[in-house]
Amino acid sequence: MRNSKYSLYCGLFTSTSLVYLKLGTKFVLNVPASVLLPSLRTLHLNSIEFSDDESTLKLFSSCPVLEELSIAKCGMKRIRCFKISAPILKRLTIESAIEDEYSTEFCEYKIIIDTPALEYFRLYDFVAEGYDLKNLKSLTEAQLHVELSTPKLEQKGYAYYGQRQLELMKGICNVKILHLTGDYMEVLKLSYCYLPTLHNVSHLKLSVNKHAGWQFLPDLLKSLPNLLALFLPTGLVNERGGDCRWDQPEWVPRCLLSCLKKILIWQFQGQKVFSKNKLYPNGHCCSKCRMMLQSPFLVDFSNSFLLEEFWYIPSQHKVLDLCWDKWSLFHGQDWYEVNLWLEYANTI
Repeated sequence: MRNSKYSLYCGLFTSTSLVYLKLGTKFVLNVPASVLLPSLRTLHLNSIEFSDDESTLKLFSSCPVLEELSIAKCGMKRIRCFKISAPILKRLTIESAIEDEYSTEFCEYKIIIDTPALEYFRLYDFVAEGYDLKNLKSLTEAQLHVELSTPKLEQKGYAYYGQRQLELMKGICNVKILHLTGDYMEVLKLSYCYLPTLHNVSHLKLSVNKHAGWQFLPDLLKSLPNLLALFLPTGLVNERGGDCRWDQPEWVPRCLLSCLKKILIWQFQGQKVFSKNKLYPNGHCCSKCRMMLQSPFLVDFSNSFLLEEFWYIPSQHKVLDLCWDKWSLFHGQDWYEVNLWLEYANTI
């Protein structure tokens, strides 16, 4: 409903039995002075217009047992401080309508989140004016996709937004499973963001493509000293072909020398993948790195020359054993499990 004069039944905001509420679309949400939803556990807001800061804060803070909050494609042009305070909230999704990089509607506000029980957090938005994420001590999984708005970037520059990203990453420092998109990794690189060390991250999922994100990968891995598994769902080469932007660093992140156990890569596209893209190997004290590869084409992964082309093996390592095993999983897709054993030969 596009008519801003439309109003909801006031009794809706004082219901003692309401457990699930979904509101949309295209109207201004005016929260009444008296609001209390003591039984509401799930709240979904889709394509509505928030009226002001006080109204949104009043709504969220009046749901004492709220466990799931989803905010999708909502109008934020009247908001300057977007605060969510919920003592037992477990799942939070904030997803703006990112359609035009020249839009400024979605990046004029600061985000404040105080949710000590939060376990899952998804943010899909332009870079906000600031982030204050408090008490996220229970956070298990976070998915981040943040873009730069061209007008705001021209006004304040990359360094300013680098500080905003630092605030965001510090706020999720307790997360264990981290998902980042290639566009967001590109934002981190362009913003000169020096990431804090995220000691608890054990699983990393990177939705990168050939155009964005790869150059920031070494710095990202450097901030994840205890990483156990790396998942690349979009593969190493974009479906349209061509090389990704990747320059082999001169140093190896700590996690790849000590604790990384599994790499899962989708959508290999032939032997060019191996000849043009190199990954770090795992290899400290004969540790083992397990890879699972899925390819839409028949590829002879057992070809021995691929070892030198695909793996970048530092001089202090030597290969002890390499094994490629084809097996089927995930609805008949062909997968290849790679077991690579390396010995750390240099004692320096």
